[in-house]
Amino acid sequence: MSTNVLAEPPKKFHAGETLCFDFSAVDYSAGASWELCWYLKGDSQSSWAWGSEVAANGNAFRTTVSAATTAAIGAGKYWLKGVVEKAGEKHLVYDGSMVVSPDPTLVDGSYDERSHAEKVVEALESVIEGRASRSEASYSFSGPISRTIEFSPMEELIKARNRYRREVNNEKRAKGEGRSRVRRTRFV
Repeated sequence: MSTNVLAEPPKKFHAGETLCFDFSAVDYSAGASWELCWYLKGDSQSSWAWGSEVAANGNAFRTTVSAATTAAIGAGKYWLKGVVEKAGEKHLVYDGSMVVSPDPTLVDGSYDERSHAEKVVEALESVIEGRASRSEASYSFSGPISRTIEFSPMEELIKARNRYRREVNNEKRAKGEGRSRVRRTRFV
């Protein structure tokens, strides 16, 4: 069974998933005997180091992290640092973040993979449409602006919904799911 090899560290993956990706650092190649170690750090005090999972692949580094190893990582946002080392020299060659989603084979029925913005849009639309349950009529959400919606004026609800819809659209565009801006033209 072959593993899909990504061209760079993933921005998102599921716990319990095998990761396999290549990474090249122009001035610090695997072919020149540099060694790469990845450091994954979350909001909590949990952290992981992936060094033994990295091997030379020509001048690049190939990282393969087993499903069993990623299964131990809790869902959340993490910072990923790539550090190369050789003969006492150490250099940071990658500084990014990744989001770990729960293992889809283990989540219960209460898990909701929608983003915060998607959940807020749905709650606001329920209130606007007048079919809100009692708990939705006083919905609290946090984010750039923490609010509690409790019998808010319609204009304010619509403004908030439109703002969060833009955020959802931006998230989708960032994932490559947004509307295509390609215009088709027919020449005669």
